[in-house]
Amino acid sequence: MAVHTTLPTTNLTFTDIGDTLRSGGGSVDNTVASAFKTTSGINKWSKHKPNPIKVDFISGIDDRLTLNGITNYWWQFNNCGMALSMNKNSYGATNGTYKEIYIGWLAQNVFKNNPNIPNYDYTPPVGGVNQPQRLGDFRGYKKDATPIFKTELIGYSGGEDMQYNYANAKKLQAYMSWNFSKRDITVQELTNISTYYFVAEVYVLKKNEGTSITDLSSMAPTAIIKSSSPADTNENTNYGKILEIDIPSIVSQAGLTGNAAIGTHIYIVLGLNNYVNGNIQEQSALIMPKSEGNGYYHRFQLYYEYMRKTRPISAYLYSGTSNPQEYSFGSSYPSSFTSAASQFGIKVQCERDTTKNYYVVGQNTTAPNGMEGVMFRFVPTNAVGARTVIAKVLSNNGSWASDGSNRQYVPSNSSKDTYTDVYLMFENVYDGRDSKVISGFLQASNDGGNTWDALEDASVTLNINK
Repeated sequence: MAVHTTLPTTNLTFTDIGDTLRSGGGSVDNTVASAFKTTSGINKWSKHKPNPIKVDFISGIDDRLTLNGITNYWWQFNNCGMALSMNKNSYGATNGTYKEIYIGWLAQNVFKNNPNIPNYDYTPPVGGVNQPQRLGDFRGYKKDATPIFKTELIGYSGGEDMQYNYANAKKLQAYMSWNFSKRDITVQELTNISTYYFVAEVYVLKKNEGTSITDLSSMAPTAIIKSSSPADTNENTNYGKILEIDIPSIVSQAGLTGNAAIGTHIYIVLGLNNYVNGNIQEQSALIMPKSEGNGYYHRFQLYYEYMRKTRPISAYLYSGTSNPQEYSFGSSYPSSFTSAASQFGIKVQCERDTTKNYYVVGQNTTAPNGMEGVMFRFVPTNAVGARTVIAKVLSNNGSWASDGSNRQYVPSNSSKDTYTDVYLMFENVYDGRDSKVISGFLQASNDGGNTWDALEDASVTLNINK
């Protein structure tokens, strides 16, 4: 066999071509024409491959030709032999004499397999005068060439059904990388790329505007984040571009704040777009090939959860304002207490966020300016006379004396699973009309008590008996 990773540039034989194509899964028999069929398994991402141009003979693998007044490398004509994902009739806003082409429109049409929108389709020369089948086009052919570029959100797979925690307000990073191999098609060689920029289009789909990528066909993006320099310039040693996407800021641009944003769907569409004098050009826009996955778009649904985890550790009973006595959940209350306990304390451990500090706040208190405030409440599930009560926050020195501010600072930490002890007191939960166990669970609120969310592992059982 004469299998090659890269076919020879001299003394190339049909055996070399046939064996190499078959090793890549293609079907090639002993006829020359079989190497030019769509079933031959030609890797379209190889720079050197059969190109359907009206030229009888090409002497060198990197000959430059002039066709129809345009001078290029022979393999560069016809967009390197491929039909690009471009369409001048796509949706967009009219901007002067230009019709803006949004990548979102292109992405949803490629996703739907619109037959009018090619996805880097490649068809070898069919033979004849206009498309001669030149075996010499295979000189330098690379069997394992990879796509021109790829885009991704760092740390996220492409597609749908992802969630974004609106509380953490982290900026997302979008990344573009491209080939620079001598034998692979590069983004610079695919088309006139000098005016193309790496772009992230962000679409905020309000609750009445749909939830699917197909809904982008009639929308302009809420925000467009564009690289500072064209796509054919390097910004780092990895031959790529990085964009920062500030989701909370963009959601605010859409007119949504606070809880109004919860449940909103966000689409981020990544690709290249052509800008001249600040205007998006007609018949532009490129996305990574669909065959490489759906990393060209990402869908998030916003939710708000600041407290990732809260662990109830123990309970306290106290008489008056001092001498608290700790006991385990599920055990009987301490014998030293002879009267009904209408108030109790719970020691919890609050997970420390990896990005920012926050405060646990009590009744009628707030966090300092610029800080997140988290409020707790106890929700009983049994016991006649029991009621839902918002916690007070006590000092953590065991004396149960109020610290005066009725709030507890929880500093951030660089890693997960680190906790700060917080002491909560619940007054007048139980009036003691029945000698009964009180069971319930803790909830937290990030918006001053307007909405409440259940917490992980936050159910408690208190044996408080008269």
